[in-house]
Amino acid sequence: MRIRELQHHDYSDVAALLLRNGLRRPTPEQWEYLWNATPHRAQLSELPAGWLLEDDAAGVVGTFRNLSFLYEWNRQPVRVVVASAWAVDAAHRRRSLMLATEYFKQPHADVLLNTTAVAETSGKAFLAFRAERVPQPTYTTRLLWITGYGGFAASLLRERGVPRALRHPAAFAAWVGDVAHRPSGSDRVRAVDGFDERFDRFWAAARGRRNRLQALRDAASLTWRFALERDPLLIAVLEQGDELLAYAVLVRRDQGDLRRLEVADLQAVDDRADLVREVMRGALHLARGSGIHLVAMSGHNEAKREALRELRPHIKTTPGWPLYYKAVDESLKEPLRSPDAWDLSLYDGDALWSAMFAST
Repeated sequence: MRIRELQHHDYSDVAALLLRNGLRRPTPEQWEYLWNATPHRAQLSELPAGWLLEDDAAGVVGTFRNLSFLYEWNRQPVRVVVASAWAVDAAHRRRSLMLATEYFKQPHADVLLNTTAVAETSGKAFLAFRAERVPQPTYTTRLLWITGYGGFAASLLRERGVPRALRHPAAFAAWVGDVAHRPSGSDRVRAVDGFDERFDRFWAAARGRRNRLQALRDAASLTWRFALERDPLLIAVLEQGDELLAYAVLVRRDQGDLRRLEVADLQAVDDRADLVREVMRGALHLARGSGIHLVAMSGHNEAKREALRELRPHIKTTPGWPLYYKAVDESLKEPLRSPDAWDLSLYDGDALWSAMFAST
C-alpha cells in the first residue's frame, strides 16, 4: 500500500473510484478545466492536486483531491486548499487517514479548508487533525424566497403524493401567506451577461476590507469560478453610473420540477445593509420574471443575513456541519477564530463545482 500525488492522467482511475463509492465525478471536460484553467497558476504552483492510495493488487483504492484557491487577508495573498473528493474503497478504509495525513502535512498552504464535511465521520477526522469549526454559525440556516407559487406548491405536493386537484388551492394559500411581504423590485438592478471591468474596479475597492479572509473576485476569477455552469447565470447588478454598488450571482440548481436558484455570491460596498437588500430585491424580481419557483441562500456573513431578514425569507436549517479549517500560517491562527473574519458562501470551497458533476 502506498501514497502518491495525483496526476493529470489519473482521471479514469479516479472517476471509477468515485463512482463505485457513490460520489459524483467530473466529466473528462470538467477534469481538464479544473486541472488547467485557474488564472492563479503561478501563485499556486507548489500545491499538489491531491493524492492517491494504491494497492499492489487492486490498483487505485483511494483518492483525496486538493483544490487550491487564492485568497487575500488585508491585501496579502493567502493560499487556501480545499479538501475534496475523499473516497476509499470499503476494503481499505482503515487506511483512509493516510490520505488525510498527506493533506494536513503539506508545507506550502496557508489555510486548509473543508466546506462539504457534512458526514459526521469526516468532521471528526478533521477535528482529530486539530482543525477547527469555521465560526460562521448560521451557515446551514438557509434563507428561502418563493418566487413562483404555483410551481413551488405543485413540486412540493407532488413529492408528498397530494392529488393534482389540491395543488392550485395550496399555491393560492402559499401566495396569500407571502403576498403582503413580497419584496418589490428595484429600478437600479438589472441582469448582465458576464463579468466586465466594473467587477475589477469593485474588487479593487473590496480588497480594502480589513481582517476578512476573502477569495479573489476580480472579473477573471469570477469568470473562472462560474464557467462550468451548465445553465446561464443570473448576475444581478446594482449600478450607479458606470460603477457597481452591489451584485448577486445566482446559479441554477433545479430539484426535479422545482426551478430553483441558489445565491452563490452576494457583495455590496462596505456590506451596506441597504445595498444588500436592494440588489437582492432586484434579483428576486428577475428570478420571478424568468419563471423561477424558489430562490435559496446558504452562508454569507451575519451582516448580510441580518439585512435580508427585512425581505421576509422562509427559514430552514439543514442538518450536519460542513465547515472546518486549519490555519497553517501562524499569523492567521488567532485572527481566524473571529466570526468577523469569515464570509463563506457557495463561491468558496468545492460545493459549487461538485453539484455539477455526474452522479452515475
